[in-house]
Amino acid sequence: PYTTLFRSITVTEVADNVKIVVKKFDTEPPEITVSKTGQVHKYLQITSQNLGTKLDKAVITIKVQKDWLLDNNIDKANIAMFKLNEVAGEWDELLTVYQEEDADYYYYDVEVTSFSYFAIGEKVIEEPAEPAEPEKNLLWLWIVIGIVVLAVIIGGGIAVKKKK
Repeated sequence: PYTTLFRSITVTEVADNVKIVVKKFDTEPPEITVSKTGQVHKYLQITSQNLGTKLDKAVITIKVQKDWLLDNNIDKANIAMFKLNEVAGEWDELLTVYQEEDADYYYYDVEVTSFSYFAIGEKVIEEPAEPAEPEKNLLWLWIVIGIVVLAVIIGGGIAVKKKK
């Protein structure tokens, strides 16, 4: 059974004797220098021969086992394919569109414009930022304002007493 299926490949010019190789890994391949955060279903390495820079885009269908999602408490809407960006040292999330399901799998389509290492896994949900603590300068500003207001009130009270 496949993990990926190329739905379409579009090239910018004619390419002869093209070969595309997809290697599937159940664990992170040792060549990967940046770990993907979150749960990962599969890693893929997609390479090509005789294609060079002629690839315009490829639409890939990936499948994810329903049991894996259930075991890892991940919703089917929280799955994406990520491409390793070796230059930036990070995993870039690719637009991953849910298509359909059968008894065992969910199927998604992903568009890529180049080949590399990929990870199929959960989207990393950003935790809401902690409320920022008031800056010390802002706290000092309020203290100074309080002292000035207090001085005005006291000074006004003394001025009123002197007039009487």
